[in-house]
Amino acid sequence: MIGPRHIRWRWRVAFCVVLPIFPTVGGGCVAHGSRLEVVDFSEEGSPHHYAEDFDEAYYDIDPQGNLDLILRRVQRGRMSGKPDVTQIVHVQSVWKSIPGQTIAHDDQINATVTYAVMVASTGHTFEGAGSVFFRSHKGTSVLTGSLGRAVVKPTRRNSPTRPLFSKAELSGRFRAMRDAQKVKTIKNDLRRVFGPHPVG
Repeated sequence: MIGPRHIRWRWRVAFCVVLPIFPTVGGGCVAHGSRLEVVDFSEEGSPHHYAEDFDEAYYDIDPQGNLDLILRRVQRGRMSGKPDVTQIVHVQSVWKSIPGQTIAHDDQINATVTYAVMVASTGHTFEGAGSVFFRSHKGTSVLTGSLGRAVVKPTRRNSPTRPLFSKAELSGRFRAMRDAQKVKTIKNDLRRVFGPHPVG
């Protein structure tokens, strides 16, 4: 999938390091609160399915009610000299579905989606759009929701290798804690690594 066979194999191995499911601990969200399925349509034949648990999940809401959501998972290199593998999903809604007033189904497009995969400090972003539904929980900083049928394709990169996917679809659920500073910091990190978000 990534050019010469040995380069493709190295990236696939690095990516698959993150596939086993581990209990999440610490800061961003409650254990098992954020899981996405990645469907890879890059190769001929049946698509490949991967399940990812994200142990960090942060969000902010603007005055218009739009969501700014970050999911992140960092898999530390298990052996000496092995690089970390980082996955970041950034979802930003452009309008909010209101039950009883707007149509709500996973074919609607109401959010932009960026999916970044990095081995050490190099990698690719995959960007597109999909549907996002979410609700806050009164008296808490918790927000839960789902991402549906977000189709993403390669956009930015700082690596000489070909992208891991030529086309993929993301869907799943999330449970996030409100932390505007974390959202801003991780978005700035993505911009620093990959440059500005493509226009159009």
